[in-house]
Amino acid sequence: MKKLMLLFLLLTNIGLSAQQKLFHTYTDSVKLIKDANELATAFFTKVKLADASMTKVPQAILNTQPYLVFYTSENNAVNLPLWFQLNTDLQLFFSELSVGNKSEGKKIFGLFFNGFYIARELGHAVQFAKEKNNTNKYQGELFANTLAILFWRESANKKELEKCYNYVNSMLKILPDPVPAGENEEDYFNKNYQKLAHEPRKYGYIQFSQFKRIYEDKSLPGFIAYLKNYSLR
Repeated sequence: MKKLMLLFLLLTNIGLSAQQKLFHTYTDSVKLIKDANELATAFFTKVKLADASMTKVPQAILNTQPYLVFYTSENNAVNLPLWFQLNTDLQLFFSELSVGNKSEGKKIFGLFFNGFYIARELGHAVQFAKEKNNTNKYQGELFANTLAILFWRESANKKELEKCYNYVNSMLKILPDPVPAGENEEDYFNKNYQKLAHEPRKYGYIQFSQFKRIYEDKSLPGFIAYLKNYSLR
């Protein structure tokens, strides 16, 4: 009986491991790209229900850079990082977000940058296809973050999204607000975008504050309705 129970638990753990996709820290780049491409297909299947003109599905590629996760329009690609390829400063940044706990910082990285933010970059792909000349970086981030949150909220990863929200609340208590007193956050972000992109603490604060604002906005419609409204603008 004990042997059967152990076998059952072993098989269950193997099954859970095999099913776990995104929202964790990958070591296997092939698996990360495969899972991210499956997400891109699912994401754009929903996008096409709102806007049939959106036919080009971005492809995920491994490209670990200080920007972590980003969309490049020239090759229609979502660029993804691996934890062990990050430089020391970035790994320390994630430890800082978890009050010096390196293993917890690694978990935060996986949850957001091998998970949540992949959908955000797919949102940037939608935005580039519809309004490639839009120079308002803040509104661009707000749109992509909103689309990502609405997508994950309607997916099987709703619980992972909630974990992201809980971490966001903790991280916003750690990171200082970079916006000078009396200055508008959107204006500050747009004026300093290139500089902020190289300062993860400041850039992270604004990204996480957007996440919190969107997640808590009860007036938002569903993914398809939101995207239909966007396409009609």
